[in-house]
Amino acid sequence: MKKCIIFLILGIFLSGCATVGPKFYMAISMIEPREIYPAYDQNGYIRFEDDNIRIEFVFSEREIGFNLENKSNEPVKILWDNSAYIDVFNTSHRIMHKGVRYIERDRVQPPTSIAPNTSIVDMILPVDNVISVYGGGWETALLFPTLGEEEKNEQFYKGKQFGILMALDINNNVKNYLFKFNIDDVLAPRYSSPTKEGDVYLGIMSHAVHDGIMVMHVFPDTSASKTNLKKGDKILEINGKTVNSMKTFRDALKVIKAGEKFDIVVLKNNQREIISVVAEVYKK
Repeated sequence: MKKCIIFLILGIFLSGCATVGPKFYMAISMIEPREIYPAYDQNGYIRFEDDNIRIEFVFSEREIGFNLENKSNEPVKILWDNSAYIDVFNTSHRIMHKGVRYIERDRVQPPTSIAPNTSIVDMILPVDNVISVYGGGWETALLFPTLGEEEKNEQFYKGKQFGILMALDINNNVKNYLFKFNIDDVLAPRYSSPTKEGDVYLGIMSHAVHDGIMVMHVFPDTSASKTNLKKGDKILEINGKTVNSMKTFRDALKVIKAGEKFDIVVLKNNQREIISVVAEVYKK
C-alpha cells in the first residue's frame, strides 16, 4: 500500500505531505481508483495517473492541494459544482477552490479549463468548513479536528476513509473520478523525534511507503547529514533489518547504541547503495 504521512503540527515530522492539525499525525494511502494503481511520488505527494490526467494530492490542515495535468490533446474542465469532498462520516460536501471568495462560496462556480498538455495547481476546501466569525471575517475549520487526548484521535480516525469526487469534462464527456483515501495510522507527536535524551535518531524527515522509508529532508548537524543520505532516497534496511513502516524503522534504531557504526541500505536513483552511519543520540 502506497502511503503518505501528513503531519499535524507547525513543522515537519517523520512525514511527507503537509500540516493538518495541532496534536497528531496521520499516515494516509489512496485506496481507489484501482484500475491503475496509484503511484507514489518521491516529492511527498499521492499521485494517480491514467491516459487522460495525472494528479498529485498534498494535504494541509484545512485544505487539500493538488496539481492536475491534462495529458490529452483536448481541453479538460473541472466541473466544480459537480465535485465534492466526502468526509470520514461519509457525508458529501460542496467544495470551493482557489480564487473563490468566501462570501461567494455558495454561488455557482464556473469550470476551470486546462489546455492540452498543461497543468494547474489548485486546492479543495469544503464549503461547510468556512465559518463567519463574530465581528466580521471568516474562519476555516480543520479537515480533521483534534478530539482531545492522543488515544481518542487514534481510536477514532484510524481506519476511517474520506474521499474526493472530481468531475472532469474531457472532450465533452464527463468522467467522475472518485479518489478514496484510508487513514492507515494515527501517530502521536512523540514519533516525530525521540522524546528522551539518549535515544538514537537519524535526523531525517521521512515517511513509510509500501517497500521502505522515503527520505523527505535531512536535517543539518545530525548523523544523517554526515553521510550521503539525501532527499528522495528510500531506506530499505537498517543493519540487515527490513524497514517498511514507521514501527519497523523505530524498532531497528532502538537496538543501536550511541557511537555504534551501522549500515543503511537505500535505493538511490534506482540503485541499491550501502551507507554507513555513526549513531548519534537525541539531545534536548
